[in-house]
Amino acid sequence: MASTQARLGQQALAVLDVALRVPCIFIIDAIFNSYYDPGSGWAGAMGKVLVRVMGVLISSVVLLLSQKALFKFYTLFFAVLLGMAAVLINYYATSHIDFYSAYYKAALGFRLLPRNGPTLWLGMAAVQLVFGVGYVFLLNLQSVFAALVVLDIMIPLWGLMIELPADVRQLLAVFSGLALALNTAVCLAMRLKWFYYSCRYVYLLIRHMYRIYGLQLLLEDTWKRIRFPDVLRVFWLTRVTAQALILVYVVRAVRRESGDATGGATDGSSDSQGYLLSWDVFWDLTSNLIISGCDSTLTVLGMSAVISSVAHYLGLSILAFIGSTEEEDKRLGFVAPVLFFILALQTGLSSLDPEERLVRLSRNMCLLLTAILHFIHGMTDPVLMSLSASHVSSFRRHFPVLLVSLALFVLPVALSYALWHHYALNTWLFAVTAFCGALPQGGGVTD
Repeated sequence: MASTQARLGQQALAVLDVALRVPCIFIIDAIFNSYYDPGSGWAGAMGKVLVRVMGVLISSVVLLLSQKALFKFYTLFFAVLLGMAAVLINYYATSHIDFYSAYYKAALGFRLLPRNGPTLWLGMAAVQLVFGVGYVFLLNLQSVFAALVVLDIMIPLWGLMIELPADVRQLLAVFSGLALALNTAVCLAMRLKWFYYSCRYVYLLIRHMYRIYGLQLLLEDTWKRIRFPDVLRVFWLTRVTAQALILVYVVRAVRRESGDATGGATDGSSDSQGYLLSWDVFWDLTSNLIISGCDSTLTVLGMSAVISSVAHYLGLSILAFIGSTEEEDKRLGFVAPVLFFILALQTGLSSLDPEERLVRLSRNMCLLLTAILHFIHGMTDPVLMSLSASHVSSFRRHFPVLLVSLALFVLPVALSYALWHHYALNTWLFAVTAFCGALPQGGGVTD
């Protein structure tokens, strides 16, 4: 029982470790893909370059932190966010809220705040109390300082409750925010030494491993320590999911506006159709997601990580199906993403125009599919040879291998037929056909 709980705890820490490293990849990707305005002058251009370099550098340092240092960094970061949220709420409440005529609507059209003054005050007091306790807990303040911090956060709301003049309330909010900012700055300054030693420890560790083991083992150890494939995989899937939700929302909003402009339908069919996407719209959305999913080097790496996961479990499934136990045959999850990334770099996938990128990606995927089929053929070959040498006549033992062999014969033929039927002659088509033609020939020689 204890070992199970320990294993679950380690898995939870691993998931949290990966999740906390993903924002660094998002920031780096956003910096590299941000629009550069050359018309801002020499000083403005240098400032933008400096900001970008600092953003990439800080994100890279946070990405490479150890697990303990990463958790501590995000603890301080969330404490600062809670403090900023508390200050902004106090300022907004003292500047824009009248407790006895409060009636607000959010962007979606529903009532956000209660109309009753005391109810609104109690709700905001509860929120500020939660923020204050969270701020104190994350910064690990002592009891006296913790009480003072919570009191400082709650003072502007007390000014609202006793109906102080507007100028006095705003002054209280400003002084409360300054006091909280000063406390935050002091706490961060006290932990600056820890951050320096953490960065120095990472630097010394990297330098030591580089001198002793070389660059290859250094990169391999860092790759495993920060779980970079998992980070890239979560980054790519999160990015694509967010883009899909935005695109679907935009399509439905456009449909709704077009329906309102034409008068709408008389029955409820328009509402049901608004939630259903036609095949053409679905294909356009999928194409846009695929195109945006490989528009930079980081997104290509993320797509490679997803392909690695799919290929890994595909290889394990085929090995279990044919009954093979060879360790060398479990490398499909490594071979497939490396080949995909090399093809993407060789063809300049991320730098192409959207239409050309989709075509090039489909061609690369066809080449990757033929390579995966060749690898699967290499997995089934030893099993076929062992069965032919053992003279085993069990149908249950022969059927999985023969079924995979039949698939290795049919799939290349079907792929070649589809490509020759839909595409014009070019060197890429000849290359794919040659790879596909080698599979049935290889299967025939093996048998």
